[in-house]
Amino acid sequence: MLVALVMMNVLQIRRDVLLPPDFVDDFEDQLNNKDYQGAYNIARDHDSMVARVLTSGLTKLNRGYSEAVEGMQEVGEDENMSLEHRLSYLALIGSIAPMIGLAGTVTGMIDSFDEIANSATQPEPAKLADGISTALWTTLVGLGIAIPAMISYSILRNRVSRLVLEVGMVSEGLMARFQTLGRSKPAAGGAAAAAPAPAAPQE
Repeated sequence: MLVALVMMNVLQIRRDVLLPPDFVDDFEDQLNNKDYQGAYNIARDHDSMVARVLTSGLTKLNRGYSEAVEGMQEVGEDENMSLEHRLSYLALIGSIAPMIGLAGTVTGMIDSFDEIANSATQPEPAKLADGISTALWTTLVGLGIAIPAMISYSILRNRVSRLVLEVGMVSEGLMARFQTLGRSKPAAGGAAAAAPAPAAPQE
């Protein structure tokens, strides 16, 4: 389970998945051509975090730039929570594995002391060693699972934080050109209309 979770998160938490450069280039080309409906369509049809963030911003752009930014931030927080939720299972395994190892340790020691208590004569060392061996092996297995789980969790969590921040910076950078534009008429599908009217200059 640990290996499967690590591989799933490694494949999901990548720049090419969350922030694909081809999509960013296509989206920016549409904005440069002032084809805002085309930019919305590209974002709506693309399955990536940055696309969902931009779609939310474009959908609310007709309410004003500040509303669009707030919508993007809300979607970004939801996406971040979803990524961290999947990572939390690694932290859970890292926390539980030592406890399972400790349970095995206690069980092994109980077996050894039971052998001493129930033996009418001096217990054989081999029978005592069996319980002690069980105790040590379960401890080793528990730690062998917990240590990679916590290392993987820390590395992937840092990667999530970095990529989510990068997605936020890129998406807000792409939307920044709308900051000096006024309210735009909604187009089909909820995107901004082709040519938003300019607003008063920002201070």
